[in-house]
Amino acid sequence: MPGEKEKSVDEAREVREILLAVTDFLKSIKEPVKELIYVVVDALNGEKLGKEVAAFYRTLVDNGVPEDLAREMSREFLSKKLEAAPSIGKLLNTFTGSLGRRPKIIVSGREGGARILGSTGESKEKKGGEEEESKE
Repeated sequence: MPGEKEKSVDEAREVREILLAVTDFLKSIKEPVKELIYVVVDALNGEKLGKEVAAFYRTLVDNGVPEDLAREMSREFLSKKLEAAPSIGKLLNTFTGSLGRRPKIIVSGREGGARILGSTGESKEKKGGEEEESKE
């Protein structure tokens, strides 16, 4: 049937447009995610952290702080550094939590219409300023 074939072609075009929108979104978040991963990994870099704690301890001792107090302060310094390091779990929860408000994907249609796809599967057709809601 010719009508079904046109519908299939239209649906294929729509899926293609959705995938292009998703691809663009993923490209746009690539660098921020890469930077976030770098921050987490860098904060948990044991060698770097060890050097910072050692330098902190050495500075205290070199400036006349008793060794026992310098050791205690260095432990506290390390503890605070580890607490301040972003937790991977918290970051993932924050990131996925912000995605919980999934953005709408707007797919332009023919004749000035557009289809807005939300996160719950609802679909709104916009034609000339009017919205028509449908469930799919």
